[in-house]
Amino acid sequence: MTKTKEPRSIEEIEANYFAGQVEQLSEDSAHDFEFADKLLRKIISEDRQPSFSEMQFFKRKFDWSESEVTRQRRRLTNVMRLQAIAGKKKDREALEAELQTSSEILEREGPKLEKEIAKLTRQKEQLERAVSNAMRRSGEVQEALEQLRKPELQRQDVFEVFNARKRHFGAGPQSRMNALAIEIRHRQICLNRPDDMDEQTWLDSIRMLAPKAVSRNTESTFARWELTEHWPAVEADMREEIESMKAEIATLESQRVAFDEEQKSVTDFYVEESK
Repeated sequence: MTKTKEPRSIEEIEANYFAGQVEQLSEDSAHDFEFADKLLRKIISEDRQPSFSEMQFFKRKFDWSESEVTRQRRRLTNVMRLQAIAGKKKDREALEAELQTSSEILEREGPKLEKEIAKLTRQKEQLERAVSNAMRRSGEVQEALEQLRKPELQRQDVFEVFNARKRHFGAGPQSRMNALAIEIRHRQICLNRPDDMDEQTWLDSIRMLAPKAVSRNTESTFARWELTEHWPAVEADMREEIESMKAEIATLESQRVAFDEEQKSVTDFYVEESK
């Protein structure tokens, strides 16, 4: 016998009706919010402000004010940023697999690598100590060699030879180098008056080197030195003289370097003895 279905109560009918209405409302709302999300994503990706029609849609569907639309844009911008970091499901699965593999390799190989690192670190420290000791010893050796070459540590006969050579060089090439430096400086002043030198002093400096380049003007109230028509030629001569003197100094400087090396050989008696 077929069981007769009992009639529903008014309460059950009303409950089912409202449940259907809520479900339909939820589906419609979800569709609207999904469309709003897509529209906001488009606006954000295009880096622009919502158009008038878009603002009207947000106002009509959700009663959003302009400030609310701005808040929703910020919300979805943050969502999009986080989604970009999170990636797709397959990317996350691949990352987890990579993490698992890397962890297993580290667990297996880590202790071996730590031992190797410790070994290499010890070797590096040993090399650093060796270099440091060698540098310190080298410095001590160089200092000792310099001390051994000092004239005051030499034997009397060696010391006399050293001083005689020094006096000879000082009386010859060194004196000439000093004199040339003074002459060059004098000419440079004549060619380019220093800022702190007044004109009359400068002209007097020129007169000392080239009397014909300067004359005394006695027609004015106060007698003053003035350049003559010979100055351009004298100026050119001075420039040539400076170059010639510089060349001579260069030659003498090479002689001085050679002399210093020879002086070292004179004072190398105790250095040679210690070989």
